[in-house]
Parts: sequence; structure tokens; C-alpha cells
Amino acid sequence: MAWDDRDYYRSRESGGEYLGNPALFFGFSLPFGRWFGVPVRLSFWLLLTLLFMVIDILRGANAGMVVIEAALLIAMLLVHDFSHRLFAQRVGGSLDEFLLWPAGGLIHPTAPPAPLPTFIAHAGGIIGNFFVGALCAIGLIALHAGRLLQDPAMYNPLATQFGMLRSLSNPFAFPMTFLLWTVLQINIGLILVNLLPFYWFDGGYLLESILWPWLNRFRAINVTCIVGMCIAAPMLLFSLYGMNLFGMVYWALLFASSFSKRRELKAGGEESFAYSAAAYESDRPTWARRKSARTARGAARAMATARREQEKIDAILAKVHASGMQSLTWSERRTLSKATERQRRK
Repeated sequence: MAWDDRDYYRSRESGGEYLGNPALFFGFSLPFGRWFGVPVRLSFWLLLTLLFMVIDILRGANAGMVVIEAALLIAMLLVHDFSHRLFAQRVGGSLDEFLLWPAGGLIHPTAPPAPLPTFIAHAGGIIGNFFVGALCAIGLIALHAGRLLQDPAMYNPLATQFGMLRSLSNPFAFPMTFLLWTVLQINIGLILVNLLPFYWFDGGYLLESILWPWLNRFRAINVTCIVGMCIAAPMLLFSLYGMNLFGMVYWALLFASSFSKRRELKAGGEESFAYSAAAYESDRPTWARRKSARTARGAARAMATARREQEKIDAILAKVHASGMQSLTWSERRTLSKATERQRRK
């Protein structure tokens, strides 16, 4: 599908559409330029997150601190999606446009219809965030951050997911620690959220690819949706019990996403997955073809080695013919002796 054909791109052309159907606001996105040739857009959900951060400034938060956190959040989301793009391309897939939201990218990478490529393509974002987070953790250790832990929240890296909460009472007293700690917190949040087994996140595709070899793809998706609903339902009840409005909306939407995915799966039927998998397997080298290719490569290497040895023997014999055996070095005599012994065994 072309960039201009996507719903969230077309919907920006007419403001009247949003007034006629307020639900379109959830699909609104804002262009954020091209990064290394990839078009990037900020989704409604990320813009809403940034709006809450601006409100935080109006309520008295340090403006510079909030701006830095917002910039770092967007930077880590770009790291997440560029990691997806890199890993997807390595397995024959792609990710040609980014639609950022607070949990990574709303556009998932494509991959060949097989378990391992699917797993690698969707694990790429998590691996990228883990790598950056590990570097930040090493940096904090190198700065002997123990003397800087003046706020109890610093002991809980989960307390500031997505950079929304303050973790240091006076962050600019230790700017490098503030930057490293904020990036670490954002990356921990992205990793944990994307491990959840829902198709909004990478976790749904990861669980599907793990189950795929034991079940077929149709059943793997079905089980993944059931697991998601089994997690979302009790969490929704806990949110209702605690009167947590955000939790109620969050888990209700996740439950609905798994339920809708499973209903679409049942409507499409198992046959809809058979063709793509069969086509991929027909193009994929079989075990016999791979073994034959390895044998051919081994034979070619053996022939090349034999040819080089024969050229060396011919040069030695030419030297013997011209100057006699006494002109040979110890190494040449040994090479000639080995060749004679091999010829005798043959």
C-alpha cells in the first residue's frame, strides 16, 4: 500500500471529517520528516502523551527537563523502529515507514511467513532498546551513581516509564546522570510493554512465532489472542476494583484488540494462511538442496586446492629438470615427497 493511500494520511486532508466523526482523531498523525530516507509520523497517542507533558510544565514542572525527556522519548522510539527495520531487512522483510506511538511503532515490520524470520523481525526493536539501555546502565555504573541516588524513586526504574514522572529532585545538578537514567527508564518501559502478548505490541508476534513450529500459524495466532484476553480480563477487573480510569481503558482496549483479532482469524479461516506458507516453502531451499549446494562448494574447494598443489609440483619438477635435485630446498623436497606418496597410495 502506498504512503498516500493509507487512511491516516488521507484523513488529514479535510478537517470537516474529524468534526463529522470524532473517532477519526484516534487515527490522526502528524508528519515528522524523513529520517535516513524513512518517512516518520507522530500518532495521535504520542501527541497526546506530549500534550500531557506540556500540561506538566504548566503545573510547575521544570520546562527544560520535560523538553529533554520528550526529545529522548522520540529518539528511543526511533531507535526502536530503526532496529525493527534493520532486523527485518536481514531476514528478507521490510519496514518502510514509521508511525510512532508511546510503545514504539504502530506499523509493524513485514517478514517472510515463517517462525524464525517473524521472530527476528519483531524482536529487533526490543533488542535495540536493550542495547541502548545496557549502555546507559554501564554509564551510570561508571559514574558511581550511588552518591547521586538522592530520590527514592531512583531505585525503581519502572517508576518513570515513558519519561512521564520525575526521577530526580534536582536533575541539572548531575546532567549526565539525569540523561542516562531517563534513557534507561524509557528503554526499560519500551521493552516491558513490547513483551506483552498483544498484537498492538511486538509481544503478540513473538509469542505467535514461538508457538508456530508446534502448532500451525492459524492455531498459534488463536492461542496468542486467547492468552492476551486471559491477561487483560483480570487486569481490567483489578483496575475496576481500584477505580483506576487509565487502567480500565488500557486493559479494555487490549482485551478488545485480542477479541477482534481472534474474530477476524475465525472469519478468514485456516485456509487463508496455507497459501502464503506454501509459497514461501516452495521458494525456500530444501534440506536436500542445501546439502547438495554444500557438497558442490566442498568439491569446488577441493578441486581448487588440488590445482594449486599440482601447479606447485609442476614448478618443482621444472626446477629439477633445469638444475637437478641438488637445487631443491628442504621445503621443496618435502612437498615433492608428499606428492609422490599420495600418487603411490592412489
